[in-house]
Amino acid sequence: MSTANLPALCSWSGGKDSCLALHLALESGIPVTRLLTVFEPDADRSRSHALPLELLSDQAAALGLELRSPRADWATYERVFVEELEHAREAGIGQAIFGDIDLLPHREWEEKVCRRAGLTARLPLWNWARERVVAEILARGMKAICVCINTRFLPEEVAAGPTMRRSFAICRAEWTPAVRTASSTRSSRTPRGSPDRSTSG
Repeated sequence: MSTANLPALCSWSGGKDSCLALHLALESGIPVTRLLTVFEPDADRSRSHALPLELLSDQAAALGLELRSPRADWATYERVFVEELEHAREAGIGQAIFGDIDLLPHREWEEKVCRRAGLTARLPLWNWARERVVAEILARGMKAICVCINTRFLPEEVAAGPTMRRSFAICRAEWTPAVRTASSTRSSRTPRGSPDRSTSG
């Protein structure tokens, strides 16, 4: 049976990609009714990005969507995720929206768990150039809270990897003109020699 017209849930990280994927799904006519975020077993923070439950609950409320927040560690993550998808199918949901762009192992996992639960995986951003994702987010006026990453505390293969280098390059290309404008009008109260975190990698 086709699931194309059935309601969907969105696998929700609370970040830019899942937000854009959700909006693209809605604009294509897919009725999204709930968000799904897996939380840590013993803490009110999301398993993947360590965002607080309160923040994700506020996001869901602002979107007018139900937030499902099962708990799992990495050993039980897949089982819990599939169970949640099965509950969604029983509630009439036939699709799951994901915000992945180009990581094939992620797509393969998402399609696998959806198959097991009888849902269809939808990836609206799949194969988009990352520059296009950034441009689309900016064009839509979406705003994100960015954090400073101290790469000394990341595994070397992540800190020096192509994804991190590419992310920094995109951010610099998109934001450098605005940063220069802001720097030129910065208050004289800014201590001399203070680091400009807006351009830090």
